[in-house]
Amino acid sequence: HFSVVCLLRNVTSPDESRDRLSATLRRYSLPIGDEIQRVEVIHGDLEKKYFGLPIKIFREIGDRTDVIIHNGCTVN
Repeated sequence: HFSVVCLLRNVTSPDESRDRLSATLRRYSLPIGDEIQRVEVIHGDLEKKYFGLPIKIFREIGDRTDVIIHNGCTVN
């Protein structure tokens, strides 16, 4: 069993987060199946301490994380 935590910036609601993730998957022709239910989308910012998350949430995610895949970059 696996789950994925996806950190998104510049989102204002859980619905917007899920919609944006789905749109990105479609843009790159990636399948959107039942697996999307395993994705936990959270609002954060890579440039901020603890990714802009409350320390309790940051630690909780860290406690259950086995692998980090980082694809963040500077965008103009």
